[in-house]
Amino acid sequence: MKGFGDCSGRNLEVFPFIVYRISKLDLSNNNLGSDMENVGRYVNVIHLILSNNNITELQPLAFSHLTQLNSIDLRNNKLTKLTEEVFMGLSKLDILHLDGNQLQVIGRRAFLGLVSLQQLNLSHQRISVIEPEAFLGLDNLFTLLLTDNQLRDLPSDVFNDMPNLQKL
Repeated sequence: MKGFGDCSGRNLEVFPFIVYRISKLDLSNNNLGSDMENVGRYVNVIHLILSNNNITELQPLAFSHLTQLNSIDLRNNKLTKLTEEVFMGLSKLDILHLDGNQLQVIGRRAFLGLVSLQQLNLSHQRISVIEPEAFLGLDNLFTLLLTDNQLRDLPSDVFNDMPNLQKL
């Protein structure tokens, strides 16, 4: 690992400019919002921690320049929706933590482009709807956590796009 950037708990409201080559960046416990303009500068980061901030939405292609990412921790933010192209370009991403947000609907192709994803945590949300093809392209997903949501009915084929799913 090249280095660790610890910017946690500093009341940051904007994403800082990082000049060092770091592979792990902890921006948790700040006041970061949805303006992800500076995130594209973190091209060498492999593990990005954005938990416990004020992120309400992710723009399409928000992380597209971070092609080396293996994990993103977005737990305990205020996300309400995921658009189709948010995670495009993250073909190396293995772990995605979205638990503890306010998601209500998982839309079609929400995770398209995450071809290496093995763990997805969607627990502790308000999810009541998972649309068909929501998990399209998650061929390598091994673990999907959906505990503590408001799911009632699911499309009969909702898990068909995850042939390697072992833990639900």
